[in-house]
Amino acid sequence: MKRLLFPLLTMLVLASAPIGMIGWMSEINPREPAVSWTIRIATAILFPTSLIGLVALAMKPETVPDFLGQLKQPRMGRGDIVFVFDCIARDGWACLEIYYQNRYSKAANVAVAVQPSQNFTMSRNKIDPVLVQFACGPAAYGIVHVPIAIQREYQGKSQQFDVAEQTDFPDGTGPILRNVVGPEMSKLNMNDFLRSVVALVKMAVTGHLASVKFQSRVQLNLPMRVAESGQPPPISQDEIWTLPAKVPADRPEKNSRTQIADS
Repeated sequence: MKRLLFPLLTMLVLASAPIGMIGWMSEINPREPAVSWTIRIATAILFPTSLIGLVALAMKPETVPDFLGQLKQPRMGRGDIVFVFDCIARDGWACLEIYYQNRYSKAANVAVAVQPSQNFTMSRNKIDPVLVQFACGPAAYGIVHVPIAIQREYQGKSQQFDVAEQTDFPDGTGPILRNVVGPEMSKLNMNDFLRSVVALVKMAVTGHLASVKFQSRVQLNLPMRVAESGQPPPISQDEIWTLPAKVPADRPEKNSRTQIADS
């Protein structure tokens, strides 16, 4: 219920404001005056109440640090997990860096897909898409490192990527601990491992994630002087902070995670 409260209040504010304005500016229908007054009174109560609730939620004290706020790239996601995407040079490879922060106090299973966006010719640059699954601890902040090959013609340039995610909380979300979010992020709708495997097979055949309807995008600067082909190193994950204790910054804890795809 708590997960639905913020979008519900937002919807009520956006709906009650124009309906109330029309109701108060319109003349009362002499045949059905009760309907007109019901709309006026309901919106007069609903709009300020919803707005106060929305402001109260936004100003609610946050109990865990805002790690993603320290990064230069914009946040993505208005749901359970908030992400930041980057692409850097790492050990001779381009590395897609997926930063994440769990807004809730319970652990989650996360899947993230990234692929080059279509350009004006309705084609995609030849950069392999990725689909990864990983475990995310309670209120955790971490990074998933995804090495990828980048052809020389794309290196040093700006590239737009489609991004989508899927999150599952096996034991429920627990209390919300962070309020700050970013733009809405597309959903994968892959609720089981079998669907993920099917998506991987299609990706291997078509060269892109054909079964996923992407809408959310990020713009990333691709590094230079990195590998153009070959088998990239394995995907890895650093979970840097999680409840109940902080991991020392100079020795981040490395956890073994399930890897279902790489580029």
